[in-house]
Amino acid sequence: MATKRLSRSFRRLLPILILLCLTAAVAPAQNRAAGSRVTVLAYNVDNLFDSTLDGTEYPEYRPRQGGWSDRLYRERLANTAKVIRESTGGGPDIVVLEEVENQSVLEALANRYLKPLGYSSYVMVPVAGSAINVGLLTRFAVTSVRAHKVLADTRHPLRNILEVTLDVRGVPLTLFACHWKAKSGGSQATEEGRRIAAHIIITRMEALLRARPDAEVMVVGDLNESVNEYERTGGQYQTALIDLDGTKLSPELAGSYSRDSIFVVDRPDEMRTVPEALVLYSPWGTVPQGTGSYWYRGTWETIDQFLLGPGLVDGRGLSFNGFQVVDKGYLVNRLGHPAAWRTSAGSGYSDHLPILLTLSVVTGN
Repeated sequence: MATKRLSRSFRRLLPILILLCLTAAVAPAQNRAAGSRVTVLAYNVDNLFDSTLDGTEYPEYRPRQGGWSDRLYRERLANTAKVIRESTGGGPDIVVLEEVENQSVLEALANRYLKPLGYSSYVMVPVAGSAINVGLLTRFAVTSVRAHKVLADTRHPLRNILEVTLDVRGVPLTLFACHWKAKSGGSQATEEGRRIAAHIIITRMEALLRARPDAEVMVVGDLNESVNEYERTGGQYQTALIDLDGTKLSPELAGSYSRDSIFVVDRPDEMRTVPEALVLYSPWGTVPQGTGSYWYRGTWETIDQFLLGPGLVDGRGLSFNGFQVVDKGYLVNRLGHPAAWRTSAGSGYSDHLPILLTLSVVTGN
């Protein structure tokens, strides 16, 4: 039976929403994106390290000792830039990247390898001592940045949740850019770290929606949980994501999970399913069953996510228009699985496929 009670350490660490200063942003963007749509790309780039030895690198990415080099770094930058550039015509307007070592890598992508695409703002608030971080590139003006610190324990902070608000043609769009705790060490054993992240998002997003119920808000990134995570566990324990369309979870039980689980539906008209809880729309239901972005132990997983608030599915302002997995031929191997980067061969891309969200810009309402 799934537990309803939080561990003592979890309860003690709930008030962990910490606001940090913006530590990386270039000159304000000029809202260069044109037309009636806005595109957002989410991509776990699989350990994109630079060629400078900082001491936090994984062993295989240490220059000289690990066989890593400036040539290989440049090759990875070029390959990553190619994926971003070719993911959609003209390149996406907003790019959320996971597993980027530091700000210098993000800057190199924006100002050198992707300069023609006009990403005139970039954002990263790195975690001290972390080998990999979350970053964002955008053509739109950044109006605010908050970094929410995620603590599973006091010694080892997890990756920050970046809350970034953009001015998208006069409409504020707030993204919670994430890379939640991985399952290394066991799914259930690491679940608390993901539930802490979910709790932070629930608390903050609910505050935004109370202030403006039609606010355009979304969660985006690698959450290390599939949409149907709770169902996959057989309901044995509470997960950070719970798909209400795929479970028999009663309203009463759902209510007991409401502070630490984000509920997910694949139909916007079901977003009021659980009162007093955060229910978000997942577009994974719009693609063929069995599709995913990450291949693990013989099956596709949907751990890379866009989770949309009600303001993005109401047909006004910015509104959901489409979703797809970017699975161009060069991004997969002969088995159809992601063509991960291989340092020994100096080739490849990532062990994740990118996902692309399209929003319509609806005017005159």
